[in-house]
Amino acid sequence: MLEVAGRRSGFNGLSVCNGEVIRKIELKTVENSDDWFAINGLYGIESLFFDTRYYLYFALIKEQKILVAPGIAFLQSQIPGYKTDVGDDMKEWISLTKEIGNKAGLNIIPRVNFKLKLGIYSLVKVLEDKQQASQWSIAVDSIWHLQEAGFWQRTYPL
Repeated sequence: MLEVAGRRSGFNGLSVCNGEVIRKIELKTVENSDDWFAINGLYGIESLFFDTRYYLYFALIKEQKILVAPGIAFLQSQIPGYKTDVGDDMKEWISLTKEIGNKAGLNIIPRVNFKLKLGIYSLVKVLEDKQQASQWSIAVDSIWHLQEAGFWQRTYPL
């Protein structure tokens, strides 16, 4: 049984070491609404847009599956109208928000909602059925399914 041990808003500061590579993980549970997700807090937003080590983990609780996606590539392929040149504008906005917070003594916690082109359930089906899977190969690292025997089996890519 897949269970989420704890939930908090903003960045879920888990890091795993895979040799020398450190991954920053944002865990998102998917139950009813699978066509959007949100990131809270400046650190999480900044990491999602600019840190190549930042990964999104979408946990499909009932299906016992986890979709693993590198944050930047996932945004670029899933967000309609997303442009890579939005980076300068985001950096400026983040810097200004931090500056205002520091100057005023405020703890500003912004939230960014992302509407997805293809919902997570549909994306998992497309990838596991190998329909247009090559189109998503950069945006999705892997999909894992918890087996009844208690071990994780990779279902994408095979």
